[in-house]
Amino acid sequence: MNLKERIAALGMLELASINAQPVSLELDYNYIVTPNPSVDELENNGLGDEFDLETQYEEAVEAFENSDDYGSWVENHRQRMLNVWPVNLFQNTHQEVAQILEDLGVAVVIAEVPEDREREFEDYNALIVMTGSGTDLSNDIAQGYLACGQVPPTVLLECMCTALMDRFHNEDMKVLMGEAFRRAADYHRSRMERFEEVADKHFPEEGVAPRF
Repeated sequence: MNLKERIAALGMLELASINAQPVSLELDYNYIVTPNPSVDELENNGLGDEFDLETQYEEAVEAFENSDDYGSWVENHRQRMLNVWPVNLFQNTHQEVAQILEDLGVAVVIAEVPEDREREFEDYNALIVMTGSGTDLSNDIAQGYLACGQVPPTVLLECMCTALMDRFHNEDMKVLMGEAFRRAADYHRSRMERFEEVADKHFPEEGVAPRF
């Protein structure tokens, strides 16, 4: 299954992570789910000259793992910033999400929740981890949530309102991001309508002092 097919298979985005907040946590590397190297990565390392990457992908990966460049590639998947973003996985496995993120080329990876932190993250079953630093990674993190089949958290969407949308290089992810913003807008619109109903029913109008 190629990247386009993986994205298409995500289906309708869930709202289970819309209230998630980043948490400071230094992860052991063993909890990070390592993907297979992308075809582009193999090409960049010259393996496209030795192998037909469509029919000999596994052989090319094995050759890459035995090369001097493999260590640098692994290093690029290590945590660079302490904040992690909790997320729910319903549609894909950790490994499937890891592969989508690798093929997208974003500066985030997916990780499992450590056993000793499961109580803290009881509403979530995975963590999005940043592998880049020093720049605004809100678009990368958002694509991490999309790869998990989730609308990104509200706090992240607010940051993205002023972010550079041209960092979305994949057209299918752009479409999915538009759906995420619309689903979030509907979610918050419903909440605001409910708040107004409660205010009108149980509390005085603005400027009208309550009587005691």
